[in-house]
Amino acid sequence: MVCGLYRVAERRPTSVEFEISQQGGEVEGRLLLRFWDDAKDVVFASECALWTTKADGSSLQEKMPLRNPVWRFFHELASWWLLDSGVRYLVDLSMDED
Repeated sequence: MVCGLYRVAERRPTSVEFEISQQGGEVEGRLLLRFWDDAKDVVFASECALWTTKADGSSLQEKMPLRNPVWRFFHELASWWLLDSGVRYLVDLSMDED
């Protein structure tokens, strides 16, 4: 269990699939993290699928967290910060090796 939200559903040599569920929440989903070799590079990818249902079984789109503009803004801000700080960390590592 990771952060009380992600449970490992399946592990493969080049990927991990997490089950996303909130205790008592209405949102469920899957998060797939994987990597592969592409010539001289290693490519990392993540895919996420979320869904919710109403009591009558129909889709409940407005409950999806990233449909809210405020949540989407903070999610994008955090994503770009993580990407930027991760790249800076890796560049610093390569400079230390020289």
